[in-house]
Amino acid sequence: MPTKEALVRRTIIEDRLCDRCHATYEAPLHALWLCKELDTVWERSAHCQARRETNFLNFKELLSWILTQTSEVELFAMIAWGIWNQHRAYGLSLN
Repeated sequence: MPTKEALVRRTIIEDRLCDRCHATYEAPLHALWLCKELDTVWERSAHCQARRETNFLNFKELLSWILTQTSEVELFAMIAWGIWNQHRAYGLSLN
């Protein structure tokens, strides 16, 4: 996933801070789940409680949990896709 953290690692860009919150590095888990700017998106979903109460080390761990612990896999996928699609569109508009 071409998050800023991955792009910095590949020496494509230098700034790895999240463009939404400017508070932490933009890794996949942050970009799609942890960023405080996404609170209004996730608080309306069935995953709201898990977002507040469960700590995941990375996106793979989150996805594994979603696949095994919830029946709302499709909803999660659509929300995550929408977040990433909007994120990419915003990033492209900055260039």
